[in-house]
Amino acid sequence: MPNTQMKKGEDTHHMEEEKTALQQRVNELRELLDQQDADLAKLRNERNQTVRKLKRTKLDMAIPSQDVLKLARNVGPMEDVFFNKVGEDLAAIEEIIQTILDVPLKARKAIPQFMITNMGSRGVRLDNYAEIIVEAELLDNCELGEKGTIVDIEVQKEDNCDHEFRVYYNGASMIINRTPAKTDFQDLPHAVVIYISAFDPFKEGKVFYETVKVDKESKNPRRSPVRELYANTKNLDKASEDKHQNVRKVAALMKMFRDPDWYDDQFPEFTRRKKELHETEGGVEEVSKELQLLIDQEVEKTNRRNAEEIKQRDEKIKQRDEKIKQKDEEIKQKDEEIEKIKRRKDMEMDHSRIDTIRIIKEKLNLTTQQAMNWLGLSDDQQARYVSMV
Repeated sequence: MPNTQMKKGEDTHHMEEEKTALQQRVNELRELLDQQDADLAKLRNERNQTVRKLKRTKLDMAIPSQDVLKLARNVGPMEDVFFNKVGEDLAAIEEIIQTILDVPLKARKAIPQFMITNMGSRGVRLDNYAEIIVEAELLDNCELGEKGTIVDIEVQKEDNCDHEFRVYYNGASMIINRTPAKTDFQDLPHAVVIYISAFDPFKEGKVFYETVKVDKESKNPRRSPVRELYANTKNLDKASEDKHQNVRKVAALMKMFRDPDWYDDQFPEFTRRKKELHETEGGVEEVSKELQLLIDQEVEKTNRRNAEEIKQRDEKIKQRDEKIKQKDEEIKQKDEEIEKIKRRKDMEMDHSRIDTIRIIKEKLNLTTQQAMNWLGLSDDQQARYVSMV
């Protein structure tokens, strides 16, 4: 009998340790659950802030039409919304190209925001696409195509990409786009890319650059179907000292690009178009429509970005909810295990007390009631054990 009592005592002690360990794990899980609840609340708060930001952005960017008109009067050719309208004027574009290339020419076509789609690869949107013709007797000295040359004029304010690679890619894309199938290589169209920027792309202090393809060893020039010319509005003061007259003229042209309210009689067509867009009611209205379109596009872009951010936050909340549900289920299972251990422990305790009551009755010759009183059991315990003895 003593061995049996000892074994029951060991089992009870083991169950108590198991229950304590499980209870500790449950407490840890509940602490983790509380932290995850706090994180989830934070995520939901951030999501709600993003929603409010989206609504606020819609309100903030809803610019009154009179303010758009005011903005339209203060933008210049270095802004896409303004240069797009300059690009619709064939005479003005012809004058700009002729000044940069320094050769008499005739522009046959000018298309602002010309889109080239390259199947399976990156497309390009040209700020202004043009087609020009040069007199035959001048071709040998200007590296332009006998059957015509295609031109891209790019206007760039921000120094935020690889400009040389962009120029090269635009030129190559134009050639591919304008080349019919089975064309011989010698018949590829000639392309010119004129890159007008608000910064010096090469940081050499010049207002005008032209990239030339040369042999590495002999330094002799090599032919290329793409001419790359760069003009900028940053180094205008230094250009006044340049010995080349055309560079000084390009600098004067760049001043018209840089300063919205500056005009120069050297460029009558460009001056005419700038004045139309700045000073006539119809011209200002044209620019304001372009500006409003740009604003609407930016609003839509911002809304899509914010909507994507909300979607990502909702996905995080969903994932966190799933984790919390898993932890809740784990806690529920642990609680059930604790309850089973408790019931098993209670049953073991009951059997142990019943055995003890029987032994006391037998050894001390007592009634069941006297034995339970001798053990100091409560009335509830006695009521439960009386039918079991």
